[in-house]
Amino acid sequence: MAKREEFSTRWGIILAALGMAIGAGNIWRFPRLVAQNGGSAFLIPWLIFLFLWSIPLLMVEFAIGKTTRLGTIGAFGKFMGRKFTWMGCFVGFCTMGIMFYYSVVTGWSLHYFLRAGSGQLLGIDYSAYWNQFTGSGYLPLLFHLLAISTGIYIVYHGVVAGIERANKLLIPSLFLLIIIAAIRALLLPNAVIGLNYLFYPDWAKLLNYRVWLEGLSQSAWSTGAGWGLILTYGIYLKIPHLFDKMPAGSVFATIFFLALFFAALSSLISMIELTTRIFMDMGMQRRQAIKLVWTIGFLLGVPSAISLSIFNNQDWVWGIGLLLSGFFFAVAVNKFGARNFRLTLLNVEHDIIKVGRWFEWVLKYLIPVEFVALLLWWFYQSIVYYEPNSWWNPFKTYSLGTCLVQWGVVLTIFIIFNRQITRLVLKEKNS
Repeated sequence: MAKREEFSTRWGIILAALGMAIGAGNIWRFPRLVAQNGGSAFLIPWLIFLFLWSIPLLMVEFAIGKTTRLGTIGAFGKFMGRKFTWMGCFVGFCTMGIMFYYSVVTGWSLHYFLRAGSGQLLGIDYSAYWNQFTGSGYLPLLFHLLAISTGIYIVYHGVVAGIERANKLLIPSLFLLIIIAAIRALLLPNAVIGLNYLFYPDWAKLLNYRVWLEGLSQSAWSTGAGWGLILTYGIYLKIPHLFDKMPAGSVFATIFFLALFFAALSSLISMIELTTRIFMDMGMQRRQAIKLVWTIGFLLGVPSAISLSIFNNQDWVWGIGLLLSGFFFAVAVNKFGARNFRLTLLNVEHDIIKVGRWFEWVLKYLIPVEFVALLLWWFYQSIVYYEPNSWWNPFKTYSLGTCLVQWGVVLTIFIIFNRQITRLVLKEKNS
């Protein structure tokens, strides 16, 4: 039997977890939501739901991964029982679905970093350039290939020599780049206006339910909770014109896009590892599995690389699908018993900090309510704002119909083949 891989130090798992959570969305999406929703007032619901959605689910993932020592499919089958393996299949497939187009985003970041580094992003029409780039077909495809291949190369070398070593470089470098960019931003003209907006919040925004729902959505998506990524690690214990208007703009554009690339790559690595782990649980060696993941990841990412409509559709379907994944983790805990889970899997003997009964309340009641509220909220957006005349059409980018059809097909397949998948992954339980 091959020796089980493990992170070599606590810093290894911490940096890997940070790399998982600090994705590209936290760099481009989070600041936009703060600006649109009352400045720092938005941070209040975001912070609240960090403790009432994200952190509890991350704790659940880590405990299940550490306990079962299996990827999402095997973990659900082993933890909940063989007839629930399909839930783990959906969790894994949902994150894989994101991986296919997230590699495209990582490729975009790499392309813009190289262009910025050569000074070719200054004094241009950004919208025209973006349309030219994405419409070229071959360029997004080429950089998608480079991105997925970089991630594959890292994961190919295993947990310590690959994932841990890469994150020891990526995460400190990312923080340094962000600090440099932040200091430069504070030295820009009118920076005080931005600081006043940030530190003097518009409290009236807190009376708007949309701010709370956006805070919950961002909290759910920005940390990776419910993706199955931290479960896997638990096994091993558009462009602004800002840079045109600042001195040394080319330098800071390069820093920004390098930080964006590092953030995207560190998250892409975790998605590749999740997918690789699933195939390893099916009996493949890491090097066999990683070659398969490279092939699947590249080929299934091609549609999103060459078509923004397909890209946006997949982002819509599987981004919302993550809410269902998070809900499945709550179901797993409640089937096991929230109190029993807390006492036996979280409050282990040598831990100094013990998890209180609040955890049981959150998993039993609050997360299911949050899941229903968010699901209804995004479906409402589809029906009223995004696709009001064709919300039922499964071939529309942001329709309710496209979510239900794609989820339905995937879930139906996994439920039908649940027994066969379980036998393949949980070999020791074959009868």
